[in-house]
Amino acid sequence: MFLAVYFGAAEGLVCIMMVIPLWILSGLGGGLLVIIYNYGEAERDDDDLGVRLKAIGWALFPIAIIFGEMYSPPQWTTKVVERQVIIDAAADEVWALLVSIPEIHADEGLSNFTQDWLGVARPSEAKLVERDGKMVRLARWGTDIRFKE
Repeated sequence: MFLAVYFGAAEGLVCIMMVIPLWILSGLGGGLLVIIYNYGEAERDDDDLGVRLKAIGWALFPIAIIFGEMYSPPQWTTKVVERQVIIDAAADEVWALLVSIPEIHADEGLSNFTQDWLGVARPSEAKLVERDGKMVRLARWGTDIRFKE
């Protein structure tokens, strides 16, 4: 899956990299569970059907959890982050810089794992435009990835 996303749709690479630690932990946990289960079964002389049924039960356990989570009520929380900065400049000067950020160079910004090691494109342009009476930020990363916020 990683190779398909990496070569097929590069913007999905960020999502894959975010979930890889969970996959690794899940794989280690599942492997440990199998080792513990097999160790316990080696000491007992159970019939094959009972062992298979237990194995199927363990395989269906994550699916049951998924369905259980779907029907549990969501825990909503609202959080607000506020920041204030005092800028010693006229509002027109500052607003002009906020409305449009043209030609962000690839070497601008701090070095980070996602962009420097994984090759995810860096932001290259951003601007605010008015659409249907609302301000919308249009951003571009590299040449192919576009965001509308």
